[in-house]
Amino acid sequence: EIIAKSKLHKAEKRREKAEREDILEQLNADFKDISSLLEIRVNDKVKSKRGESRASRQAQEADVASGSQDPDDFDVLTRELASEIKARPTDRLKTPDEQAKEVFETLQKAEKARIQRMKGGDDESE
Repeated sequence: EIIAKSKLHKAEKRREKAEREDILEQLNADFKDISSLLEIRVNDKVKSKRGESRASRQAQEADVASGSQDPDDFDVLTRELASEIKARPTDRLKTPDEQAKEVFETLQKAEKARIQRMKGGDDESE
């Protein structure tokens, strides 16, 4: 009984997933048809405005809806700062001294390995 319920549940999930995929494919096809009819041409000004974050636009819409038609400089600056792209941390750059030390250590290890091989001590590779 439990196995039968499990199988029915899985079959139902598969059927629902297939239905969602069919609907999504239909919506994508409809969107392509509609977007080709619109033939939207975007100029440079609109492209630069697209970089604004959704949060700043939603905040502006909320202000307009609440009745404050004239935002003050502080609000404008706050929205601009919130919508700026934030810097991502990167790996720390090594100083020339650190780079030289790393190269020196690598060369030392390679030289030790070469001398070990030359002496016939291949014990490490076995």
